[in-house]
Amino acid sequence: MDGWKITWEKYYRNSIYYVNFAQAILPKVNKDKQYKYEGYVSKKELAEFEVYEREEFSEWLSDDEYKALTEKEKRRYVFHRWNDPYGEYWIYRTIADRVWTLKELFSDACESDIGGSLFQGIPDSSIRLYVNRS
Repeated sequence: MDGWKITWEKYYRNSIYYVNFAQAILPKVNKDKQYKYEGYVSKKELAEFEVYEREEFSEWLSDDEYKALTEKEKRRYVFHRWNDPYGEYWIYRTIADRVWTLKELFSDACESDIGGSLFQGIPDSSIRLYVNRS
């Protein structure tokens, strides 16, 4: 077992790495667009989607398609915005939202603790995310 000795430095080098938030995450999300998809979906399918009985919609209508329906057909649909729960956009958007929330909480704490005179904010390019590869 002596051959299996590993230093902490080697362990961290092989299992933990960091990325620049502004370079690795931000290019994959649109700060002004929380959801990737939007359209009119069946009310029944939306109810199933919201309680995790359905992972995706069988169909959804654009504005033009919805407007072409009769009034009776329109009652079956509702406007909805969503992300694919297993899609790349959802993952990156969740990470970005959490980082922005933590950044704001940190900013509020700094302003109340040091009076705000020394704290100039944190640009997204100064944020690093540490990832533990397990």
